[in-house]
Amino acid sequence: MNTIKSLLETPESWLLSIVFAIIGYFTKTLVDIYLNKSKKRVELQQLYWKEKIESAKKASEFYLYQIGFFSLTADKYEMIEEDRKGAEELVKSTEELISSYQKRLIEFPHFEHYHINLFYDFNESKTKQIIKENYESIQSIHSVNFLENDDNSEFKRKFGVLKSNFGILKKNNRELISIYQGYLKIIRDDIKTLPYK
Repeated sequence: MNTIKSLLETPESWLLSIVFAIIGYFTKTLVDIYLNKSKKRVELQQLYWKEKIESAKKASEFYLYQIGFFSLTADKYEMIEEDRKGAEELVKSTEELISSYQKRLIEFPHFEHYHINLFYDFNESKTKQIIKENYESIQSIHSVNFLENDDNSEFKRKFGVLKSNFGILKKNNRELISIYQGYLKIIRDDIKTLPYK
């Protein structure tokens, strides 16, 4: 007790204790700041990956629907292009599946699949070009008008226009399938490299 009393009576010991208290306070403050920044950085990274995974799940679901739709339409165009025997029944059943996919894609429950574009920079120019070509081919198909007085050569020419446009649609839809499969591969490969286990 006497030693404490003697330390408090001398001004040098007061000064020394104040200096050490200030040093201790600043050290504690710096450590707290560093720990808070580290904690916030970890929380932000966790939030980032959580959002990235959520948007990847929704985009994957949407891309898989798109792949199914384009696969069915490509098969339908192939059946029409090759003029297979018994293709009419297949085309009708395929049309039902296609309309089912169209309905699902139109009524897709969420539009968060577009959030994937926040995390990935997919080059959509090729997709837009293919869709434009598909639109032009569909316009060409609709412009073909078979008439009863068409002679054989005119009928063959018009049928050739149909066949070539269905071939273009089939090729383009197969290409869209590979583009969306590429997107899925990029997303899945990235998600596999999560920094958190």
